[in-house]
Amino acid sequence: AADAVLVFDRKTQKEKTRFGGHRGALGAVLGPDARWLACTTWHGSGVKVFDTQNGKLALSVPDTENSLAAFSPDGKWLVIGTGPEYRLWSVGSWAPGLRFARQGTEDVTGPIAFAPDGRIMAIVPSWRLVRLVDVERGVELATLEGPDVEEMIAVLSFSPDGACLIAA
Repeated sequence: AADAVLVFDRKTQKEKTRFGGHRGALGAVLGPDARWLACTTWHGSGVKVFDTQNGKLALSVPDTENSLAAFSPDGKWLVIGTGPEYRLWSVGSWAPGLRFARQGTEDVTGPIAFAPDGRIMAIVPSWRLVRLVDVERGVELATLEGPDVEEMIAVLSFSPDGACLIAA
């Protein structure tokens, strides 16, 4: 379905609900309790967050033409990544939180990963760096640079126990 995000029931394999009218919708991510659905775009009309219980729009961030999103595993935060920045939003109240600027990335979004406990977020502030941030305190814990990174870092993932971070 063009410009729509479909949610399927895994057991019945049938469409459970549909969220439409989102020009350029390219990605979607469910919060850990499946209450919230964040829909992102590529050359589209911003990020939209829907309440899956009632189908209503909970948050619209229209000035994000290209975006990625991730919920923290504890369900407290939604982070939206765009070319120029990463922005945290408090889940439920949808109050805007911390911003982390990106440099030299133009309008291409960067990857986002949360440690399993939700306390540490990994982001890419420029194409060859990874920044680890304490989400609650808004403090940079470390900036990592691969010794032989020649291309952009496009993927971040923590191991299930949070001991390792993979950047590719």
